Amino acid sequence: MSTLIPSVSFDGTAKAGMEHYQQVFGGELVINTFGEYGMQGEGSDGVMHAQLTTPAGVTLMASDSPPGMPAAGSDGNVSLSLSDDDEAELRGYWDGLAHGGEAG
Repeated sequence: MSTLIPSVSFDGTAKAGMEHYQQVFGGELVINTFGEYGMQGEGSDGVMHAQLTTPAGVTLMASDSPPGMPAAGSDGNVSLSLSDDDEAELRGYWDGLAHGGEAG
């Protein structure tokens, strides 16, 4: 069985983004910075790797782009799809993700 794990690239806001996803979906969040892997100076506090694993079995990964490197998908186009038979659960996810943002 293969598993597809989406990974979102941020431009310096991966920690805040993944903490928001954890509030919405629950689960365990592990974050490692560039500094933990030996980078020093500007950008060392950026996220090299973040992984959220939810109780429902969803895994989402993310990272910040290193200094001097444009963020992948920096045009703002990211699409994720989440399916479930529980409409109330999906509505809760939607409401949590849309809170403070712009749903389109």
